[in-house]
Amino acid sequence: MREKIECGIFFLESFGSWVDEFIEETHRQTNRIQLFKIDVQQFLPCNDFEVGGHQFPHPNALRELAIIFERYDCLIIPVLPETLVWTRVSLAQITHPLQFPLIALPHHVQPLAFMDLATLGIGEYIFERDDVSIMRIRLSNIIDRHKAVYTPLHKVLRKSQEFFTTPMNNEHQTIPLNMVMASTQKPKVTRKRRRNTKKSTSDKVIYSDPFQIAKAKVIKEFEKNYVVHALIETKGNICAAAQRSHKHRRAFWGLMRKHEIDAEDYRVET
Repeated sequence: MREKIECGIFFLESFGSWVDEFIEETHRQTNRIQLFKIDVQQFLPCNDFEVGGHQFPHPNALRELAIIFERYDCLIIPVLPETLVWTRVSLAQITHPLQFPLIALPHHVQPLAFMDLATLGIGEYIFERDDVSIMRIRLSNIIDRHKAVYTPLHKVLRKSQEFFTTPMNNEHQTIPLNMVMASTQKPKVTRKRRRNTKKSTSDKVIYSDPFQIAKAKVIKEFEKNYVVHALIETKGNICAAAQRSHKHRRAFWGLMRKHEIDAEDYRVET
């Protein structure tokens, strides 16, 4: 179990003082759960969305502030009867799996009212009167489960059941298998010619190979497929593909040269 867990708490003024009381009581009982209140109003206007006479930030707030929340092991979202609709709408705006798990902290909300939040991305529930040892176990378990499924590629978010690991730009980054598999889809291209993408026998991973050789083959295949996938998504625009991959354009171009990938092959007719 983790020695310490750092949790961000998504905070709006409309949540009230009970959130501060929850933080204080948790810290009084243990120093192994660190709770950090993130006042959303410091980053976004909180009057772009209105439900039932209550004003909230735009429902894209969770998605737009994701990069701020990534420093924490998880993000706790207080859920009140007044914020339930806004919470549902906001969760629905998240189009890619997040690097961190989302935890609901209900306040005066009946369980049946927030059961559907799990289908929208909530991974766990904690409650104000939970024993802190139980809370710590729940938080630790959801964080570990989440990391086993969702892994970051330099803060690019993708869902996976299996993932590959490789150093890039001196950072240890990971890429999910389903992204690699998705990159095999063929785009509509401007040229009739296509490069021969058939794997050579030497590139095939053989599990009887020494570990380093097998790993090198996986890394090579992943890099090639990822670059192709990025070019497909950006219709052959190298700058956009590099930005989408959170890599410097020169480094992305280096990967293209390394794997003999021509961006022209992925330019889409307009």
